[in-house]
Amino acid sequence: MVGELETSLTQAQRPLTDAPHTGAAGGSACGDMVRIALRVEGESVTAAEFGAEGCAAARAAAGAVTELAEGAPLLEAARLTAHEVAEALGGLTPAGRHGAE
Repeated sequence: MVGELETSLTQAQRPLTDAPHTGAAGGSACGDMVRIALRVEGESVTAAEFGAEGCAAARAAAGAVTELAEGAPLLEAARLTAHEVAEALGGLTPAGRHGAE
């Protein structure tokens, strides 16, 4: 699982390109900063990328968000919850839960 997670993080953390819709969040005790960039066509997310600094939980959660959002209807992507992100990762420890929030 750890090897798969590292591969997933490496593949998903692409340079943030010229995607027109971007957002950033951060500020936890471990200095996490996550940037998400989306490309939207019509009512669907057609591409999602992230850049992340900080703990492994935050980086993994950012990757999960992009995987869940890409190809999803825009409203569904906007309504992703921390629980859904943690579930997509197979669960997070209480100490790592902040990464999905």
